[in-house]
Amino acid sequence: MKSKTVLVIFLTLLIPVGVMADDSSGNSFPYGLLELRGSPMEMSEKGTFRIYSGSTTFVEGTFSVEDNKITVHDRGGLYACRGKRMSSGSYYWVLRDQKLYLSLIKDNCGARRTAFLEAPLKIRSFAK
Repeated sequence: MKSKTVLVIFLTLLIPVGVMADDSSGNSFPYGLLELRGSPMEMSEKGTFRIYSGSTTFVEGTFSVEDNKITVHDRGGLYACRGKRMSSGSYYWVLRDQKLYLSLIKDNCGARRTAFLEAPLKIRSFAK
């Protein structure tokens, strides 16, 4: 009887560890192709991004990811934040249902804030 009780307790302790491992494996940042407001947004593992349509670049810049925080800095493009708004924006991120949800930490760029917060970014494949 004691061995069955010990086995049940041992297995019960292992189940939550397995669940946590499954959850964390799906929470790495989704580098690659996302969709922002219907436009492709490329997020490279080198820390550069580009939002575009055809040959027109709406915004391009750099970003860094640390744990569940992303910091974005526009460098150029048709709708890039300029002047005092050119400072970096910081957001928390989380993945749910193949979508990247951002929540504001701080961003002086109103256009970027609106674009990032109005709807989640969809994760897309590279197939065209």
